[in-house]
Amino acid sequence: MVVCQAAEVGFKFSDGRRVTNVDRAPWFEQQLQGHHRPSEEDDRKWEPAHPVLVPGNGCGSYRAMDQEYWLWPLPPAGSLWVGCEWPSHGIKRTVNALDAQPIVDAAARARPIWP
Repeated sequence: MVVCQAAEVGFKFSDGRRVTNVDRAPWFEQQLQGHHRPSEEDDRKWEPAHPVLVPGNGCGSYRAMDQEYWLWPLPPAGSLWVGCEWPSHGIKRTVNALDAQPIVDAAARARPIWP
């Protein structure tokens, strides 16, 4: 039997905050803080205290992987460090810096689809 270890992905914001795909989901924190009824006004306004990285659609095989992620909140201007590794496939930790400003600019142009 072959066990495939998942790839690890992470981000570091210019202000030092970090998040990875192996961090604990913040939704547990909401429940621990007594926020468990989404109909309450304060629950709709609740936000995690740290960045969140949530997997979306993805597919893969033993040799390749394609995975989408949702990152919250928008990164602040400056460098957005992106890192990944997949040891079971010989991919060592690789880290690259991106300029977060184009992401911030694109978000400023976004408009709601419905109210």
